[in-house]
Amino acid sequence: MATRRTTASGVIDFPVGRRIVVFNPVVRGDTGAVRNVIAAELDPTSVARVAASVVADSLEDVFWSLSGPNDIRLTSNTAPGGWPVVSKPVRVADSFWRVDIAYRPPEMRLVRAERIAVWVAGTALALAIAAILFFLRRTINLQREELLRRQAAEDAARTAAGEARQRAREARDLAAQLEAAQRAAQQLSTSLDPETVIEFLLGGVAEILSADVASLYTFEDEGEVLVGRRRMVFRDVPGITDKLLSEDIRQVRAPVNMMPPHIVEAAATGEPYVNEGRSRERPLLGVTGGAEAPVASVTVPLMIAGRAVGVASWEIYSEPRDFPPALVAFAQALAAPAAAALRTAELFASLEEERERAQREALRFAALIDQMADGVVVVDAAGRLDRSNAAAAELLGEDLTEVPVEEWPTRFGLMSADGRPMVASELPLTRALRGERVRRATFIVRSPWGTERHLSISAGPIVTPDGQPAGAAMVMRDISDEHQYAEMLRHTNRELRRQAEMLEEVNQQLRQATKAKDQFLAVMSHELRTPINAIMGYSDLLDLGVKGELNEEQRAMLSRVRETSKHLLGLINEVLDLAKIGAGRMDLVLVETDLGEIVSRASEQVAPLAAAKGLALEVDTGSQPITVKADETRLTQIVINLLSNAVKFTPSGSVHLSLRLEGDTAEIRVKDSGPGIPDEERERIFEEFYQVEGGFSRSTGGTGLGLAIARRFARLMGGDIRVESELGEGSEFIVRLPAAQPRPSHAMDGAPRAVVLLHDDFAIRRLQQDLSGRLRVAGATEPTALAALARREHPALVAIDALAPDHGAWRAIAALQTEEHTHDVPVQLFARDDEAGETALDLGRYCVVTKAASLDRVVERILECVDRTDGASVMIVDDDADARRILSDALTAAGCRVKSVRSGVEMLEEQAHERPDVIVMDPLNAGSDGIGSIARMRMDPDNMRIPVVLMLPFEMTPADMERLSAAAENVARVRRGRVHATAELLRKAAGVGLESRSGELDQNRRESSG
Repeated sequence: MATRRTTASGVIDFPVGRRIVVFNPVVRGDTGAVRNVIAAELDPTSVARVAASVVADSLEDVFWSLSGPNDIRLTSNTAPGGWPVVSKPVRVADSFWRVDIAYRPPEMRLVRAERIAVWVAGTALALAIAAILFFLRRTINLQREELLRRQAAEDAARTAAGEARQRAREARDLAAQLEAAQRAAQQLSTSLDPETVIEFLLGGVAEILSADVASLYTFEDEGEVLVGRRRMVFRDVPGITDKLLSEDIRQVRAPVNMMPPHIVEAAATGEPYVNEGRSRERPLLGVTGGAEAPVASVTVPLMIAGRAVGVASWEIYSEPRDFPPALVAFAQALAAPAAAALRTAELFASLEEERERAQREALRFAALIDQMADGVVVVDAAGRLDRSNAAAAELLGEDLTEVPVEEWPTRFGLMSADGRPMVASELPLTRALRGERVRRATFIVRSPWGTERHLSISAGPIVTPDGQPAGAAMVMRDISDEHQYAEMLRHTNRELRRQAEMLEEVNQQLRQATKAKDQFLAVMSHELRTPINAIMGYSDLLDLGVKGELNEEQRAMLSRVRETSKHLLGLINEVLDLAKIGAGRMDLVLVETDLGEIVSRASEQVAPLAAAKGLALEVDTGSQPITVKADETRLTQIVINLLSNAVKFTPSGSVHLSLRLEGDTAEIRVKDSGPGIPDEERERIFEEFYQVEGGFSRSTGGTGLGLAIARRFARLMGGDIRVESELGEGSEFIVRLPAAQPRPSHAMDGAPRAVVLLHDDFAIRRLQQDLSGRLRVAGATEPTALAALARREHPALVAIDALAPDHGAWRAIAALQTEEHTHDVPVQLFARDDEAGETALDLGRYCVVTKAASLDRVVERILECVDRTDGASVMIVDDDADARRILSDALTAAGCRVKSVRSGVEMLEEQAHERPDVIVMDPLNAGSDGIGSIARMRMDPDNMRIPVVLMLPFEMTPADMERLSAAAENVARVRRGRVHATAELLRKAAGVGLESRSGELDQNRRESSG
């Protein structure tokens, strides 16, 4: 222990014999301390016998003896006198032994041989001892290495335990953030009260940041002035919170550069500003009344479409605090949808004020008409009586409101001034509906008892600002005593003109409010859907385990986030559908489809909801198939909506769905055992945003859009929806659609199929002749008709003329993506090079996928376009950083090598250095010329076979389609690409040979020209 070296003991008598013990210390390398000692027994007699055996084998008579340390004799052998003795020291650890060997005096001739033998014996002994020590040393080293490995394992275990605790803390923080985001998203998606939106934004983020005070300011005067909107105090800070509570932040109105530094910085940069309280001095804030500045703060601008509309600040007055980047990012992510929701709530409140004002004006106008002495009658564009006053009933008859306008001449005895009976076409109100204006025409009204009354009647049409007829108005005055009442007549006419102008102004305001509502709903729904898609994309990444495995609790929370996001996205899609229907931009793909299949798929989706409530869902599709001509996607949406409502409003019992064919009309009946609907509510439930008040129905929530959209879809498809209900017995909703006879398929055996969109029917017929026998071509000139053909024909290729009028190419692609059977069909884009369409510019073949698809479906669709999936090279072209990151992480997890760029120009630069296996592009977010960049790339023959996947929005606005159409027209104008015969282009795209038919094609063209 003292010397830290190998040590041997003296000779020790054991019961088994005399032994020597060798001790070998194990020393720790970094400190030099002795951790263990290894002991080994050594039989001295055996060692001496081995050492002497070498000599004994070479000499006939030999005697040997062994002496240990301190010359302790260990053997009793005695050699005869006069024999030579040879002594040899032997080292054992730190002690020395001695071996004495006596031998018979050799003859001189044997001396040399004897010396050799002695040398050999000594060498053998040394080797034996060395071997023993070698194996002893090796054992000691192995034990030392084992001890070092155990120590390293203990260190690694301690490190892993620390990392596990850190992950647990991060998981708890993430759970808190997700819970706050969930609550805020739920409130933001349902609240149209601006103050509620502000309260949830400030309170939700303050809970995560543990803030003392939160404030919100909004911009006015084109972003030059900040106005205080709301301040919330969450914790009592002595000397500060009392002063803040006594101030009214709504009185704060100042230029941006005069606000506190953290607000100025956030408003100027458009980025969050974080002050963690490291500076020593805390300046006074003059704008806020001299209150002391916060120690630490987080300030986030409220952005909508890249423009700041306000600033939110969370302040801490007690002590400096560190704000992790994740918390700041959470506050920024929550601020974006909150800003949109706040703007939505403010615009909705403004819209409600305008609507209420218009209603008040209409009531005042109605009251004014009722007080007029002249008879006033107003009808709508269909000739139905809309409004009349008591004077009109007195002049014509008490049953005025019950008689159709066309029967007035005979019912009320109307005659012309010369006494001729009047016909319905001569009635001033009827002439006004035809667009004529009648001024002071005189007519006679003969009462049943024979008295006559002379009336001066004026009538005129009511038209919208764009010239569309909206109805007609007629004014009647009793002029039996004309001279006496001449002055009164002139006054009444002036008042009537003024009121007519007021009515027109009210109608104009109502129309403008409706138009503003539709535009607002469309724009804001898109703005809200962008962050929700990002939330769903990141949720899919976490669920796929790209960023690490989740435990069950985290996965459940993630599932709740995804479900809430999908619910909110569904509400936004409903609003978009409503806006598109109101604007007349809803494209329906009408195809002949089996009603039983649609009903079965819809019931399968709703079945889990019914099972969760313990309801029996019964489906009766009948014994005979029923075929209707309808948009399959929208009809499925109608059935799902009716079934979901039935399950939602039925506390117990059953929901029954049945099909029925009544002549040429197919009926879908959904009956429930719920509480029923009052008579006065049965038509109002189909109004927008209307819900039945009170009771169980009100507690179920919802937006009140589902039935309104369902009825409009049904009417667009030539049908309708009505309801039959009895309180306490349940309700039955009936969808009526025109039935159709299914048409058999006429596919050619072995011939591939293609569906093409061209500008006229003659070009389609010529293309069918050119490809006859080799490729079956079905053509259409309308986008929705193309989608219907694609669903019926199941083509291998869809070819679309990018120059089709009215954005036809992109409307067709959007319609294809809404159909389950056609969204995977590859699309060949071309631009006709001549008016007849015989030649075309090849714009490339594309795979199309919508951003609304699930992340794993998008990855699967991209990998389907690549010959190999292991290590495939993918280039993503999108200027949306969130979209690039989500798709890049998902593809990387799938084993792909991903390169992301922001524009088509960067794609061309990167592609020149390294050719990818597939390109994924959002043409709307790929710089100024995404489609043109693809065309330029494919001008190189080596790049023709690189597949391209287009990522398009689920709902494209007219502005989006205009951008894409302009890009395609620009490519055609500068002729970036290869020009082919249109038939040849389709042949190559579909992989069909036409060489044997070249003569026949020429003959077909000559015949067509003749």
